[in-house]
Amino acid sequence: VGLTFEKGLKAILRQDPDVIMLGEIRDKISASYLLQAVFSGHKVISTIHAGNIVEIFLRLKSLNVNTIDMAQALKFLSYQELLPKMCLSCAKKENELSNAVGIDVYSSCGCKSCENTGVSGKVIAFETLVVDNIVREMLFKFPIYTMFSIAIIAPLSEELTFRKSMDPLLKNKWVYAFGCGLLFGACHLIAGEFKLINLLYLLPYGSLGFVFALMDRETKTTFTSIMMHMIHNTMTGALLLITFKLGAL
Repeated sequence: VGLTFEKGLKAILRQDPDVIMLGEIRDKISASYLLQAVFSGHKVISTIHAGNIVEIFLRLKSLNVNTIDMAQALKFLSYQELLPKMCLSCAKKENELSNAVGIDVYSSCGCKSCENTGVSGKVIAFETLVVDNIVREMLFKFPIYTMFSIAIIAPLSEELTFRKSMDPLLKNKWVYAFGCGLLFGACHLIAGEFKLINLLYLLPYGSLGFVFALMDRETKTTFTSIMMHMIHNTMTGALLLITFKLGAL
């Protein structure tokens, strides 16, 4: 038939609907087309897998939705989770714990009604967020916070951690540099979602770790490697920020 998600959504948009409902945003393609639908003036309702409200932003970020698009497109978020409901037939008040925390606390030991599980059915828990001007301002400023973390926080924490932990253990400067490079590359590798292609990260990050470690050992001060790390990260972050801004246009 040749019917794909893209063709189906394009056909729906031609009908000029007031509301579009999609079962799940599961990949970059569906996220991209739904954004196009929102920016063309349609109300879109959909779901996405996440562990809480904050993870919704991270999940969309992993689908290549930048924070500026999130600020413009998102209006209301709701996280829902089903929780076990305590069996009321065998529930009893815990007086000592209730007095300690200042609220009534109950526990259930199990009975015939709940088949000795202490649980009877489910209850839904909601977490909601209205994307108002305060949230939008935070999303707009996210690249600035990211730049600060990349250029200052990361070099300080990484250099001090790697140098202080590895320096007493490895006296030979070449073994020290190689060990720091391997650890530096491995930390950046495991920081994201593991894929075989990501093993290529070991080469550039490992090389940087190797160079920074040699500078630290040759100059006998961590300040030099920290400064070079900051310069490198600032330049990299600036390029990422420029790319981010261009992608948002």
